[in-house]
Amino acid sequence: MVEKAVGISKAVFKKAFEDNRRPAIGLLEYRNTQISGLGLSTAQLMFNRCLRTKLPISNKLLNPELFKDVNIKLLRRQQTQKYYYDRSSKILTELKPGDKIVVQNVKTKIWEPAVVLSKTKTLRSYKIKTLYGRVLVRNRKFLRLSKVNHKSYNDSVLDTLPDVTQVVSTPPQNVTSTDSQTSISTRSGRNINRPNHLKDYVCY
Repeated sequence: MVEKAVGISKAVFKKAFEDNRRPAIGLLEYRNTQISGLGLSTAQLMFNRCLRTKLPISNKLLNPELFKDVNIKLLRRQQTQKYYYDRSSKILTELKPGDKIVVQNVKTKIWEPAVVLSKTKTLRSYKIKTLYGRVLVRNRKFLRLSKVNHKSYNDSVLDTLPDVTQVVSTPPQNVTSTDSQTSISTRSGRNINRPNHLKDYVCY
């Protein structure tokens, strides 16, 4: 919750500088914004009342009011978020030393082959060795089991190239050209090809 508030504050500062406005006004409005699932703003949690802004507001909201069961509402909000997150999540299998895997590159987002060396003391963290000899520590989220035998980089590139001696070009057979029958020219000289499903019909 704190990290999210910091991110929103940075966005308010950035937007204020782009519009050449005071960031304090944006932060004031953010303090009066209610937190989803809680029904209270950060100003109400700290001062037990709303703050006066440029927007019209009722005098009743400016009077201090004691809000109860805030911790229970926060806990209930966390449980609701956890329920929806766990509904689409799954437990990943543990990896063993020597397993052939692919690891996601943080910069390019491309999955590259690697080998598991050992499991670290950190939860769901493994020490791996990439194809280029680098030893990295990655979370299980960025590791996937590979069913392909790992080769060197040059071998893998050569295997993907087609064999020139095996490529034989054969002329097409039983192909009749109907371009002269189905092509229509416009006044500007542009050729319009008639669709195949209309070749048996006479178009005017």
